[in-house]
Amino acid sequence: MAYFSNRLFYFGLSGEKVCNVEPISMLSPVIAVVLAAMVYPDERNWKIFIIALIGGLALSLSRIEKHHLKFDKYSWAILAAVFLSAFDSIFAKHLLEVLSPVALYTIRCGILSLLLVATLKPNMKVFGKKRILSIAGVSFVITLEVFGYYQAIHSIGIVKTSLIFLLAPVLVLLASRFYLKEKIKLKAVIADIVIVLCIAASIFV
Repeated sequence: MAYFSNRLFYFGLSGEKVCNVEPISMLSPVIAVVLAAMVYPDERNWKIFIIALIGGLALSLSRIEKHHLKFDKYSWAILAAVFLSAFDSIFAKHLLEVLSPVALYTIRCGILSLLLVATLKPNMKVFGKKRILSIAGVSFVITLEVFGYYQAIHSIGIVKTSLIFLLAPVLVLLASRFYLKEKIKLKAVIADIVIVLCIAASIFV
């Protein structure tokens, strides 16, 4: 599933702008929350479910513009990748009952790497040292992110994890304002306030 998710995502990214990919990608937590509540009885804390759903929808809708709604084959590929990624979270929770987060991620990366190398047959000679170092740096950051994600799923479940991970776009928005001096739209600010309130509410619930 991770193999097809990666193939579809990078195919979509090859023909779509990053600013168009981001709003579609942000649907992943919403889909994961709904699927988790459908599949796992222990994820059916309806108060947390509703809070997470509100936060996820607030994030997604605040980033969507009219031009994002014009779908082509690349946009559909990204959307399919998002659905597969959400399903991947469901299977991860099941596997984490018998595997540690480190073991699961190691096995996942090993199998995924073998499949991608075997099917895509990349020529590493054309990359150069700078690109290889860049890939290594990005891979290291993603490894920390996914390990933290798996550890959170194992400890507190998919719904709460998805809710907490909604903080990432909020932090990106703040960084873009203070460091890049970018203008922030009012609806994005309102949505991020809603997300923070949702996370705070989940602590008391």
